[in-house]
Amino acid sequence: MEQTFSSRTTGVAHSVPSTAPAALTAPPRWERRRWPAAGAVLFAEGSAAAVGLGAAAAGAPHWAAATAALAVGGASLTRRHGVSAAEWVAQRLHRPPKVVHATGAAPYPGGGDIGVRHENGLLTAVLAPVPGAARVIALRGRDDPAVPLDVLSRALRHADTPAARIDVVFAGGRAPSNPVGPRQRYQALLGPIARWALSDLRIAVSIDPSDCAAAIARRRGDESAVVALAARRIADALAAEGIATIPVGAAQLSTLVVTEPAGAVHADPDALAAGDLDHLLIRADPYATAGITLRRSDDRGDRRSSGVRVAAWLHPAATIGSAERTGNSEVTGATAALRALHVPLAGCGQLLGADTFGGPVAARLHGAGVRTVWASVADDPARQLVERAVATGARVLIVTGRPAMWAPLVKWANAPEALWISGWRYPAAPQFSALGPADYTVTVLDGTAAGLTPGSMEPTGTVWRMETLGISPVMEADVVLSQPQPGMLTVRTDGGAATVRLVA
Repeated sequence: MEQTFSSRTTGVAHSVPSTAPAALTAPPRWERRRWPAAGAVLFAEGSAAAVGLGAAAAGAPHWAAATAALAVGGASLTRRHGVSAAEWVAQRLHRPPKVVHATGAAPYPGGGDIGVRHENGLLTAVLAPVPGAARVIALRGRDDPAVPLDVLSRALRHADTPAARIDVVFAGGRAPSNPVGPRQRYQALLGPIARWALSDLRIAVSIDPSDCAAAIARRRGDESAVVALAARRIADALAAEGIATIPVGAAQLSTLVVTEPAGAVHADPDALAAGDLDHLLIRADPYATAGITLRRSDDRGDRRSSGVRVAAWLHPAATIGSAERTGNSEVTGATAALRALHVPLAGCGQLLGADTFGGPVAARLHGAGVRTVWASVADDPARQLVERAVATGARVLIVTGRPAMWAPLVKWANAPEALWISGWRYPAAPQFSALGPADYTVTVLDGTAAGLTPGSMEPTGTVWRMETLGISPVMEADVVLSQPQPGMLTVRTDGGAATVRLVA
């Protein structure tokens, strides 16, 4: 249980947890059953009637006709691998309504503009967390910065601009790489580890104008201004937690997935109630979009209640087993119970090695928030670092005076758009004709302690400077890698340092 006090100044409900542990609750078993849709039932009834009437017309006894009708109707509704024949036919005949949404812009209270989407009677605005610095992350722990879902959920009961729903949407994957070789080898190395190397996260707040009538009236009917204000209030709440955000503009919002798409797979309610998202996220193969949706748990919109409903989904998802799809997959609980769900603000990066207890350790070595990496390592670890960068979504261009050292890896990857050596001629194929240094997200400067030859090239994206063993850093870097002894790797970032055992 928790005691809630309402703030008159901000309108946000502040929750003070008691000593009793809060927990999320899964729906009862019978609610999880996905009952046949009306179209499937009508198809089953029609099939049964046709068989029964046909048997009667052929002169069969009434009991035989009735038995045949029941058998056909029941068989058409019997599920195999999660779907029945009647449902399969109904899905093929059903034409889903075309989703139409309008996107505009509104002044953002923090300055500039924010995109506003009008869809299904709701208005939605989106925030993007500012990428933080690289960190050393123990993949079996929960020490890395995460989205404070309990803080977000308070906006559902704001006194002035209550949110109808809040969606935390993130796109990425464990090994979001196009080249098959690096991806498959990295996935085999990860095994059951579900943490995503790359995670591009957005926070969407949606309001129902009917819930914010007073706020809209005070702004002369400007609904877009109200949802922009609701987004700003969430940004302020996140800033108080040390999380900076920026508004997402109309151009990006027009193509952004902010709600559950058709065909998404839902989290298992029991696992979700226990705070387990791994069973869902591990099904990203290789790239997917996942979402956490928060709503008020009451059906009548009573904002005095402190309950919250939580749903989690993934799209597209790799098929694992033949588990039947569920009906109600939402879990419920108090605001404090949301702390059980760990949603990292960013991806964990690439696997570097194992700690003294055998636990996997990772760090981001490319992407937003990582501008420079300096490494003094042997040749094998150097190739390993580059291969895993490719497996985790980087496009790497190597500038080197010893191409023979890198050539076997580049030829094995067989993906010039993802891994290439500067100065090599691209294959004679149309898709490679326009490739250049600006198309790569990581530039590896191999053996360049003295710097590049003036005018040779301008590195783009994240820059890695690689040196042989024993050379001390000649520059400040976001991440510094060194080898204190063979088989070991020391990684230092602004957030900490660790020495790990290399794993192949």
